[in-house]
Amino acid sequence: MKKHITIILLLLISFTYGQTQIVKSCISTGGGSAVSGNTEVSYALGEVAVQEESQGPTTISEGFIGPDVSATFNIDKLHKLTGVSLYPNPAHSFVKINFRNQDYYAISIFNSEGKMIFFNETAMPSYLISLKNYQIGEYVIIITNLKSKNYTVFKLIIN
Repeated sequence: MKKHITIILLLLISFTYGQTQIVKSCISTGGGSAVSGNTEVSYALGEVAVQEESQGPTTISEGFIGPDVSATFNIDKLHKLTGVSLYPNPAHSFVKINFRNQDYYAISIFNSEGKMIFFNETAMPSYLISLKNYQIGEYVIIITNLKSKNYTVFKLIIN
């Protein structure tokens, strides 16, 4: 009996004074990451839910690998880019990107293996991308305002 009480007390002490480190992780059927220059993209396949809970400084993501974009791009503070639209999605032969504000943008497309398969910069109010050389599947498009460093991410489905 003394042995059981001692074990319970030790466990209570370790739970009370122990520290927890939250590390980004994801449970999925597959995935990986790819690096191109200073940019790293992580992806997961087979996610069934996307939910995020925050309490104080702690954020827990369910079914989603939370972006650590500021560390990836070595930027102190990043803001979400607004006013960008992408259509049609799902797409077949082309996809069009419209920008609300005329500025200088970088457009990157990554395949399901995390490889950058397209990159271009534009100052036009809209940009048309032909999809005739792309396979059916899911792609990630990252659009960055090169002046403000604000960014947005789209999942593009080609069927």
